[in-house]
Amino acid sequence: MRRPYATHHVRRHHECRLEFRHDGPHGDVGQQSHEVEWWIRWTLTSSAIEQVGACPTVHEESGDPPEEVACLLFEGHPGRHSFDLEP
Repeated sequence: MRRPYATHHVRRHHECRLEFRHDGPHGDVGQQSHEVEWWIRWTLTSSAIEQVGACPTVHEESGDPPEEVACLLFEGHPGRHSFDLEP
């Protein structure tokens, strides 16, 4: 998949970015450009590339100054937000 001004290189192998033991298909970002994201979704028997919006949830981290951290997953994703998954 080629996209002008692409954010990510297209990878041959993907790793699920969703919370461990989530419901539904696995998902990994394939490409993103401004407000549009293309996610690769798969199960043991099928796969699809879907155009979705970014998750609008942000988390404010304490600090000086405080910093807003956006969820890096797609809108309506199952499980916790990406900023809650990191140790």
